[in-house]
Amino acid sequence: MSGAFGADAQIYKSDSMKLRFRKNSLRFRLNQVEVTRLASGEKLIEEIWFPGADRPFRYSLGVRDAAAAELGSSDIAAWLSRADVIAWARSGEMELHRSIATGHDPLKLMVEKDLVCVDGPDEERDPDAFPRSAAAICK
Repeated sequence: MSGAFGADAQIYKSDSMKLRFRKNSLRFRLNQVEVTRLASGEKLIEEIWFPGADRPFRYSLGVRDAAAAELGSSDIAAWLSRADVIAWARSGEMELHRSIATGHDPLKLMVEKDLVCVDGPDEERDPDAFPRSAAAICK
């Protein structure tokens, strides 16, 4: 693969990982399978095809010695410390937050355990999502 994607880890092609952009932040949402694979050192990759494109836009999340992020011509790659990911995966904590210096405003990197959707359409329901109470509302 080209751009920000190297051959530094085993790759898991995700179909559930979500990415949200907001106020100089990247927020990834992962289901239980993805959290386990990330903690084991695999790089999670999601692809999005746009009309007329000759290659997909890709975003990925992996592990390294420290939090980092790169922007390529058609990809975004982010990494967290493997020790942080392992501790987070084993904990009851729902989120992991890190800040990355950019030379401008720091980039906020957030990873969340994705909760099961209880009131959305069937296509939004992920059987590998983390459980939540039936009274909770999907966001």
